[in-house]
Amino acid sequence: MLIDPCMSSKPSSTYKLDTLHVLVVEDSRSMRGLVVEILREVGVGRVSNTQDGLAAQKILDPTSSNSKSIYDEIMNVDVVISDWMMEPVSGIELLRWMRAHKNESIRYMPFIMLTGYSDQKRIFEARDAGMTEFLGKPISVNSLVGHLLTVIDRPRKFIVTDKFIGPDRRRKNVPTEFPDRRTTNKAEL
Repeated sequence: MLIDPCMSSKPSSTYKLDTLHVLVVEDSRSMRGLVVEILREVGVGRVSNTQDGLAAQKILDPTSSNSKSIYDEIMNVDVVISDWMMEPVSGIELLRWMRAHKNESIRYMPFIMLTGYSDQKRIFEARDAGMTEFLGKPISVNSLVGHLLTVIDRPRKFIVTDKFIGPDRRRKNVPTEFPDRRTTNKAEL
């Protein structure tokens, strides 16, 4: 199935998502089912899902466990969509694990944080941990697909420093007269 970024009723040749593999990490069975169903309906080729960050780590990196895993065959994930609040490993802990991982395909994988707690403090924490997109609950088809297409259409360069690894947090290309765009003025952040 092909989808259009405007989500019109007519299919478009703009997107062909049948080769995409998305991992959904969500502890609520009903929310997980909803996200999986939306992704399948819009034509995502492979959708894997699990209930927490620890299980997601085993899917993303089956070599991290002592024995071979049933997940070996589905390791090649393209995008992770994860809830924040889960036990025993939360979405933010999963994100930090991914960004610190030695395997570059895991470290640089797009990560969409999904949460019902969308206050500014959490958005900044997820951004600073290296998330790619932030999606607040409740979700709609348009919001979920819009964030997924943003990851596909507008990939951002990854920034790697001693204190941060993740997509460039600046979404706008603003010209500046200075070679270094960093600022110490918190009002500008």
